[in-house]
Amino acid sequence: MTPDERARLFLRLARYFGTEVGAEFMRRTGAEHPELGVECLHSLSEGIFKPADSPYALTVWSRSAAGADHEIYEDVIHARPDGGWSMAYAAKSGSLEGAINRSLFACLRDRQPVLVMVTSRPKGSPGGARYRLLGPAFIEGFDPAARRFQLTGCVPALATALAAVATPEEQEEAYLRQRLALPLAVGEARAEYVVSRAARDAAFRELVLAEYHHFCCVCKSRFILREAAGTLVEAEAAHIRPVAARGPDDLRNALALCKRHHWAFDAGLFAVTDTLEVRVSPAVRRAVRERFDLEEYGGEGILRPHSEACVPDGDMLGWHRRHVFRA
Repeated sequence: MTPDERARLFLRLARYFGTEVGAEFMRRTGAEHPELGVECLHSLSEGIFKPADSPYALTVWSRSAAGADHEIYEDVIHARPDGGWSMAYAAKSGSLEGAINRSLFACLRDRQPVLVMVTSRPKGSPGGARYRLLGPAFIEGFDPAARRFQLTGCVPALATALAAVATPEEQEEAYLRQRLALPLAVGEARAEYVVSRAARDAAFRELVLAEYHHFCCVCKSRFILREAAGTLVEAEAAHIRPVAARGPDDLRNALALCKRHHWAFDAGLFAVTDTLEVRVSPAVRRAVRERFDLEEYGGEGILRPHSEACVPDGDMLGWHRRHVFRA
């Protein structure tokens, strides 16, 4: 697998960053998801997986970092001040000159990212084991005394590493997906985009609308017109906590709304509860209105995003109810 092939694989995998998958997804990737173009992401036989045809490790797996399981290697993961994460990942026991450990040193030497996964539900649980894909990470160094590699994930440089095979929008999409592996953070600076503000805005819009299949999550309307000149979509990507109020470009801080309900949400004419139900403002009853569809959705549940990792964040919804909703 060449570096460009690895980059294309990580780009195709971006839709799964931050999500949980099962053992078959990892072991039988080619059979389960042939569109990814790889036979196996991880054999689940040991922590570090290196394809036979590559000098580089492809995926590292930690049973212990997420606190869901235990193993002889206690890996430690920390949030970084720059919004990313770091992990001290133990080398395989035995000689550091073994092929498996050398595959991580090769990634360190040539700055090739590795995919990182952690156990989110241990083997033997009802429904079987589950694994969360944190996304790619750079190996930044090695501590010989502790025999631990220093991994860094969820930083813009990882999306930039895809530049040879990805468009600016795809780089931004990969970064936004990586962020789902971490708790949502308030106050992200817009200057932290990977390529450009325009590419970030376009990527955010496309990802949010794709999660809701281009439906308004309130009225369940959808309008898509595909023509030779381009595709016309009526739905919009709405920030729950606006960027102007330090709301992040995070898929958990977003709803897909038609233009009317986007305006009504921003104006505080309705809010969304923690149980994802529409709460209509009493101010609506005082308004002069004709054929204005909103009150009939009061108490109804909104459409949920395709991925549970993108479900609207309770803190963001609470902020909107406190600061925008017309109670």
